[in-house]
Amino acid sequence: MSPSQGLMVAANRDEFYDRPARAPLLWTEGAVKILAPRDEQAGGTWIGFNSEGVFAGITNRFGAAPVSGARSRGELVLRALSYGSAEEARQSFLRDGALNYCGFNLAVIDRQSGFLLWMTGDENHIAELSPGLHILTERSLGTMDVARERVIRAKIKASADVDSMLSLLSIHHESLGEGTCLHGDTFGYGTRSSMVVDLDESWALRDARYSEGHPCNTRFEDFSELFHALDGRYSLAREQD
Repeated sequence: MSPSQGLMVAANRDEFYDRPARAPLLWTEGAVKILAPRDEQAGGTWIGFNSEGVFAGITNRFGAAPVSGARSRGELVLRALSYGSAEEARQSFLRDGALNYCGFNLAVIDRQSGFLLWMTGDENHIAELSPGLHILTERSLGTMDVARERVIRAKIKASADVDSMLSLLSIHHESLGEGTCLHGDTFGYGTRSSMVVDLDESWALRDARYSEGHPCNTRFEDFSELFHALDGRYSLAREQD
């Protein structure tokens, strides 16, 4: 992530197979339009973009103590996407916090800045997200288990492109928690969907792909037109070519 480098996001969603959800669609959060898939059980989302050029994505946090009466973590992505910039969202979280949730790792990014917010049971932590490669899983940010991050870093290419990112989302490993494409069929749990989005240095869209199912055996569909309908900023690259 960098204002000079643009943004490439490659993300899987691991969830119970029977939890209802919808593929990316346009909807409104407050006064801001967003493009995001939707959790039909709790009404939130785990990843998305808004019409102001803000990206937000969240993971669970492995090993975090449960929070009594916790709200859905999908609300936190909607909260971040309701702001006009990553900095506005950061100020909101600094001011009001996000304590009534089970453990999470949240990333929020726009062209100017980015930050990470994470919850360790009873305390929020926040840090600036510097330019460069970042790998965020439910075992990141101090959970003391970075095996999956090591697997991903070993396979990532120096010059990442969309095709290499699609491949990165389909890594299988003999240890269920170390691959990126999970098939926990015995538990009714695994990788439910995948997304790759590539924005250039002006935040204009180069590519957008989405897969509803395991990325290793499900076709990725182009959903660029939804970005173009979200806001004109995402269409500038194609208009100038």
